[in-house]
Amino acid sequence: MGNYNTERVRHGHITEADLSKLTSHWQRHHKLTDDGLCGPLTTISLRTLDASIVPTDAVWPLPVLTDGRKPLITSGHAHENTHRPNHFGVDIMYQRSSTDGDLRVGDGEATRQYFVPRDVRAVAFAGGTITYSSKVTTGWRLWIHHGKGFHTGYFHLVDSTLTPGHLVERGEPLGYVGHAPNGDDPRHLHFEMYFGDIGAYPKHTLNPRLYLASATWAVQ
Repeated sequence: MGNYNTERVRHGHITEADLSKLTSHWQRHHKLTDDGLCGPLTTISLRTLDASIVPTDAVWPLPVLTDGRKPLITSGHAHENTHRPNHFGVDIMYQRSSTDGDLRVGDGEATRQYFVPRDVRAVAFAGGTITYSSKVTTGWRLWIHHGKGFHTGYFHLVDSTLTPGHLVERGEPLGYVGHAPNGDDPRHLHFEMYFGDIGAYPKHTLNPRLYLASATWAVQ
């Protein structure tokens, strides 16, 4: 489009206020701060419209269980979670049923209605290259680069046999899901997305909920 919008403003066909309203609408739809300004977070979210950056055939990083239960987000990203302003990703678990037995419950029992079975493995959101795989204080952490600066992160794994440089396919198992050993959390997957520098919050972080909405599911 080149300078199309700039020319439209210059000739009086649209106003800067019109562009601000469009920006504000986009921000509300994507749960960003509604200020009508194209700041870093809004700009990043617009850039990821490019299908060559965020894969369109992605899968949820937890599979569907054998009984048909699908993964769900149990704690949102900082953009939408005022109680966790430093939560740079989302937590993913399953709805618990009465047949699941005694399970580790944390967060003041706020997670009693959710769980992750012991034998569930996280899977790759899309194909890419492992760039980081190591044990840290909150469990095993793994990062995948999917190309053009787009990364996904998988936290609280028990371990992983994958090492940096390993090529993974969409839906490939990455490691068993665990919990944060230095806290009281139950087993869950913390999942992050970055466009650009990993850890450059809030400039380069993305809200995974926006991209998981169109993702399909791998089968356990």
